[in-house]
Amino acid sequence: MRLIKQLLTHKGKIGAFDLVQTVSQGRTLFLGDGNLSFSRALAKLKPSAARDFTATTFEPAVRLSPRTLQNASQLARMSAKVLNGIDATRLQAHFGTTKFHAIIFNFPNVASRTPIYGHNPNHILAHKFLRSAAGQLVHGGLVVMTAVDSTFYAGAFGLPAAARFAGFGEPEIHEFKPSRFPGYIHANTLDGRSALTKYRSFGTWVFRLP
Repeated sequence: MRLIKQLLTHKGKIGAFDLVQTVSQGRTLFLGDGNLSFSRALAKLKPSAARDFTATTFEPAVRLSPRTLQNASQLARMSAKVLNGIDATRLQAHFGTTKFHAIIFNFPNVASRTPIYGHNPNHILAHKFLRSAAGQLVHGGLVVMTAVDSTFYAGAFGLPAAARFAGFGEPEIHEFKPSRFPGYIHANTLDGRSALTKYRSFGTWVFRLP
């Protein structure tokens, strides 16, 4: 049974998380945004918030696709900042003492299943990312991660344990509906394929410091 269905069964309905309202509250950092279409979609849904956006890609600028460059130009015209070559596990090295109200990381995936110290590589990524993100949040800030809603991905990331490791409280889980973000086209870092075409159920995990 998928995690979202388990929550519907045991805790009542858990609706979609209000990302538009979230990005309206203060400075927002988007990590691993691939082709920058998610930050662009939210900027179009809430233009007044775009000036507080920092949209980033893991890829360096020389590896960006024409579509990504076009999205970057549109974000820049809306006064958003676009940065490339940003490692989500080393945020202090990139941003120093800069703090964010929200840090958003959609579909993190290192594209490998080769174990590291006996763990799935995505387990390591989640632990390192959340620990790094905890130091870049303002008081009352939050981290938002979206992943495929399946038992495999839940086990691979181990997000409740990663949250405890990084000092967060128990995460909330919400349904994620890609159709709420017109123009959003997810693309994997490794091969450019999209989780949105292969899967149908997704969950947004929300982490808050106690």
